[in-house]
Amino acid sequence: MLKQFGCMDVPDCVGGDGSYVTVVSGLPRSGTSMMMRALRCGGLPVLTDNVRTQDERNPHGYFEWEAVKNRDGYQDWMDQAKGKAVKLVSRFLQHLPATHGYRVVFMHRQLEAVIRSQGDMSRHHSGQDWSEDQGQALARIYAEHVPNVLRWVRARPNMRLLEVDYDQVLRDPQATFGAVARFLAPVPLVIAPMLATVDARLNHQASASERAHG
Repeated sequence: MLKQFGCMDVPDCVGGDGSYVTVVSGLPRSGTSMMMRALRCGGLPVLTDNVRTQDERNPHGYFEWEAVKNRDGYQDWMDQAKGKAVKLVSRFLQHLPATHGYRVVFMHRQLEAVIRSQGDMSRHHSGQDWSEDQGQALARIYAEHVPNVLRWVRARPNMRLLEVDYDQVLRDPQATFGAVARFLAPVPLVIAPMLATVDARLNHQASASERAHG
């Protein structure tokens, strides 16, 4: 389905046929894996290849699709994503081809918690500790990056945006997932199994050494 935008025909991300691509995005370690798991349990098919398997940092899995790392190959797999959800770290959003319609669920999380969790992942996988200066420099980059990429998404005629706060998911998953279901309509999400995916024990803000929703 196409809609008219100025002098261009662009893919429709608000039409009732549900053929748009659902994109779950955000910074690394911002809760994107948690949202992907919730959507899958709620009945939305997800595009994942399971190349990166679950571990103690993400005990429920990462829900990644390796092909997103090839910025020149998006068109090759994008048709597979119609009617499904795909996880896309925020820096890859601008690689999405304009040939499709998208609904973007963007996860927000406190930058300190994001940096702490990423540092924990680095320490776990490579044995390297980040210095305080490194963490602060990354926080400054993210603080500039997030509003810029959200501004870009809002300006795209083939995209709709829903921003979701990770802490709000933990505090009130019923209201949060209800908002997600309304945003993704007419896809029929079932809220009850989505609620069961929220595990507050995996909140990495409590301790840098604890497991976390990624």
